[in-house]
Amino acid sequence: MPRDRCYIPRGGALVETCTRTLQGRLLLRPDVDFVEIFFGVLGRALEYAQVELYGLSCLSNHVHLLYWAEHALQMAGFQWYFNGNLAREVARLRDWPEKVWGRRYRPLIVSDEPGAQWGRLSYLLANGTKENLISSPYDWPGIQVPDALVDGKPLEGFWFSRTEEYEARRRGETFEKYDYATKYSVELQKLPAFRHLSDEEYRAKVADEIRVIEERAAAERGDAPVMGATKILLQDPHGRPAHSKKSPAGKLFYAETPESRQKLKDDYAEFDNQYEVAKGLLWLAASKPGPRNPARHFPWGSFPPAMPFVGATMPKCPPPPTRRLDVIELGDETTVLRGPIPVICVPKHGRGPYAAAVSFRMGPARASPALESAAPPT
Repeated sequence: MPRDRCYIPRGGALVETCTRTLQGRLLLRPDVDFVEIFFGVLGRALEYAQVELYGLSCLSNHVHLLYWAEHALQMAGFQWYFNGNLAREVARLRDWPEKVWGRRYRPLIVSDEPGAQWGRLSYLLANGTKENLISSPYDWPGIQVPDALVDGKPLEGFWFSRTEEYEARRRGETFEKYDYATKYSVELQKLPAFRHLSDEEYRAKVADEIRVIEERAAAERGDAPVMGATKILLQDPHGRPAHSKKSPAGKLFYAETPESRQKLKDDYAEFDNQYEVAKGLLWLAASKPGPRNPARHFPWGSFPPAMPFVGATMPKCPPPPTRRLDVIELGDETTVLRGPIPVICVPKHGRGPYAAAVSFRMGPARASPALESAAPPT
């Protein structure tokens, strides 16, 4: 069965995505090392795709993200960057030789109704509690999203530049864990339908919703015990849950009323019909000689076959963060040091084959006036 087209309505939409691990493996166990990697990768992905994040939930075998996407390219770029980099870091952390994600992320487009948007945030907050893993959303170890929404607690992690670490090892340099790491702080914004609320009102509303989640879970659980944070952290990350969810991919839209949901479905049906017509015209144009613009018939916000996205572009991947270099002048040369091992030697007057490489690859060396005024070699 073919998957649905990558689609965001024109003007943007609130999107919830879910990505599950392979076979439901507990590779995302929320220990300290995973949490700092998770928020580092997430912060880097948010910086790259420039999306607003409103909520998230990360259990041991799947991740939910709730954010605003202006178009399908932004959504696809964000998920590509986040899922790809997180999978590589998780495979490294867990010594896992296989792929990490079981299938492609599944987007759920949420209508602009306040009830629909709040319903998805409430669903994310209830993750872990409704499965009887914990008794309160505050009890989930590591990733403290309720604390961030209610108390403003920062969600912080580190992006580790594996490229710089690799180059340092090739130079024979010894370095500490955080020498090539950049700290990121992830901020959760107010839902679009609730921007009119003050910060205090929004936090109070989230706190009330968490109390409702706790009471509902306690009533449904009865006298049955919860797993608890200690047992969650003791689970084998290579293990599988006894009963893994095997539901189908799920619906594409979420709305508060049937009329709003039907409107979203009708817009998608029109988009899909235009795409199919454009595919037929593309096949006809390929058989005719002469210049042509094969992408002009495809609807805005679509990915034509083997052609660029229609309607927008994405920025390049963010460059490595600029780092301050320690510069020590030795005789007629200036030696740029990163730690105890010399990295690059350039003439003191700032010219030569490596002068431009220093400022490009390692950022401006603000500690050295000689390098700040360096001109590229002629």
